Amino acid sequence: MERFISMFSYKYFSIGKISKNFIKNSKILDVGCGDTAKVSIAMARLGSKNITLSDIGTNWMPNVKKNLKLYNINKNFWKLKSASVIKLPFKDEEFDFVICHGVLIHLSNVQHVKKAIKELCRVTKKKGAIYIAVGSEGGLVEKSLLPSIRSFYRKNKTFKKFIDNLTPNKIIDLFLTKKKYRHISFKNKFNLNKKILKKLFDEDFCVTVQNLIQVPKRLSIKEIFYIKEFKKHNIKENYRLARFVPQNNIRNIFSHLHYLCNAGNAGLIKVDKFSLDLINSIYGSGKQEYIFWK
Repeated sequence: MERFISMFSYKYFSIGKISKNFIKNSKILDVGCGDTAKVSIAMARLGSKNITLSDIGTNWMPNVKKNLKLYNINKNFWKLKSASVIKLPFKDEEFDFVICHGVLIHLSNVQHVKKAIKELCRVTKKKGAIYIAVGSEGGLVEKSLLPSIRSFYRKNKTFKKFIDNLTPNKIIDLFLTKKKYRHISFKNKFNLNKKILKKLFDEDFCVTVQNLIQVPKRLSIKEIFYIKEFKKHNIKENYRLARFVPQNNIRNIFSHLHYLCNAGNAGLIKVDKFSLDLINSIYGSGKQEYIFWK
């Protein structure tokens, strides 16, 4: 969780023309905050003193309160509200900065995404901003690998049980199963051991795998769709963001490729055509993260 929170910085938001003072002085709405409140905690660390956290139902609230207290977020700086992103219970133009991180891609269908975008724009003040983060579109991982794994997860009870209860120790046990069969000659040229495997497959890796596989719904939507839909609702400017996210586990091997995909497609860095095309064939559009100014 700490790694995720640290991903949000003034430098990251500045790509979308979001200033330090804007964050500090804004009335913020975090739509679909989940039961961790990670994004809101990050915003509080950046200086925000007025955050409304919202999600469906109320089951998420006890854990959110626990996390906000754990991270020493002043209780006067936040409030909780039960809300659905497709029908927000807030006044028109109530917030300066509306955040919707990782929510739109998990809605039931594209029509719901359109309704959600309309609502996000409705509750945002004029000259206010909206931040969304949605998944990749296209590419080997998103179009082929993950759908196949998710389908297998739903059908195979053994695999489902393994993923649902995934921990670093379970992965380590799987790789080191050979120790139970010493009478068979296994040659391990890489000398894998518990210490190395713990670094490669940590708790963060397990949570990431579960988030990618267990989701009941994950839409794959092109960038042009988001831009067109937001422009229907008085959006004047849009910026695509990207950041390098350091990884401490096996994902570290691929993290630079993921960044090149995100930043290259956002036009923030220059990547030669062949390399970008090849990376796009793997990751598709890369993670789509935007700031929309009203």
